[in-house]
Amino acid sequence: MALTACTADANLPPASTSPTSPPAAGCLATPVWRAIPDAHVHVEIAERLEILDRDSTANLRTEDGGISGFVALRPDGTFDACSRLSAQLNGLHSEDAPVAGLSFLSRDQAAGKLLDVLHFATADFVPETQDGLTMPLEPNGRWPVAITGKLSIRGVARTVTFRGTLERHGNLVTTALSATLAFADFAIPHPEGAGVISVADAFTLTADFAGEEVR
Repeated sequence: MALTACTADANLPPASTSPTSPPAAGCLATPVWRAIPDAHVHVEIAERLEILDRDSTANLRTEDGGISGFVALRPDGTFDACSRLSAQLNGLHSEDAPVAGLSFLSRDQAAGKLLDVLHFATADFVPETQDGLTMPLEPNGRWPVAITGKLSIRGVARTVTFRGTLERHGNLVTTALSATLAFADFAIPHPEGAGVISVADAFTLTADFAGEEVR
């Protein structure tokens, strides 16, 4: 998956420091989906474990209930202005089985430091357009989709396209959407330290959104 049209938007406000949950009443379009605890964001980083002389992959994810916000689609397939999702970054934690000789607590703490979660507690995504969904959306189905919008991490906003699939089963919607992002594009220092170093100048962000229709 690739990052597309990755340009900074100087007019976009910095990422919020607390979860954003716009009221569904502010959404002018229907349907409206609210994030539920099953929604997660996953971060994947290729790394070299120097202390073990082996390559590995760091897999981190947000905690249950760490995603908040609403998504609403207009009849023309664009997103209502109320659409916004926020992920709590201070809850990122390793989801792999422990590797001998490596402290995952240290890895999780290092990730929090890199993302500067003390000053930027959330990553925020404002979806704007999508390609692949036909409105009105069928009550049940699975579709390939690309969703483009503004992603803010560490106070830096970029236009990003996530690609993958969206499924709808009645009033529930889930996604499996990914984009590969460069550390430098979000002013994230190259991960390195404690015998572990990133072997790529990028990381993969996967949005496993889960939402319940509220209107």
